[in-house]
Amino acid sequence: MHRNYEWKKDSQSRLPGWNFLRFKKTGIRSYITWLTEYKKNPRIKRKTKAPIHKNTVYKLLKIELDLNIKGQFFYGKLFSKPLKQNIFLSCKTKINFKSAKTNSFKKIVLACRDLDKFHKYAKSAVHIKYEGETAAFIKNPSRGWDIIVVER
Repeated sequence: MHRNYEWKKDSQSRLPGWNFLRFKKTGIRSYITWLTEYKKNPRIKRKTKAPIHKNTVYKLLKIELDLNIKGQFFYGKLFSKPLKQNIFLSCKTKINFKSAKTNSFKKIVLACRDLDKFHKYAKSAVHIKYEGETAAFIKNPSRGWDIIVVER
C-alpha cells in the first residue's frame, strides 16, 4: 500500500509518501502489525541526524511482546526463521518474545542521554530498576504498551 504525505488532501496521486505492508491474517487481534519502507532522499548525500528532543530520548532499544502460538507462527514467518527469545533488527533494535496465552505488545525500551533531564519533562515517570540499571517507567493506563527509558 502507498500513502502519499498529502493523503488527507489528495489520496489518489502517486506523490512521495509511505510504502507499507499490512497483514490481514496474523492470528493477532490485540494490535495491528505493519511494515513501513524507509527510502532515502536522493538529494541528500549526508546521513540524516535524529532530531534532538528536550527529554534527551534518541533511540528505540527494545520491543517486548507476549505471543501465543498463532502470534509466534506469524512472527516466525515474518522473520523467515523460528523464533528464539530475541531477534535483532538491522537498526540493532532488539525484539524480545515471550510465550503467553494471549498476544500483547508489552513495552518499549528507549535510550536517553540524561535520565534526570528526561524526568524533568516526563512528570508521570517513576524511578525503577530495569535489568540492573536505573530507569524511568511510564505505565500506560489503557491497554497499550508501557515505556521504559534507560540512560545510555
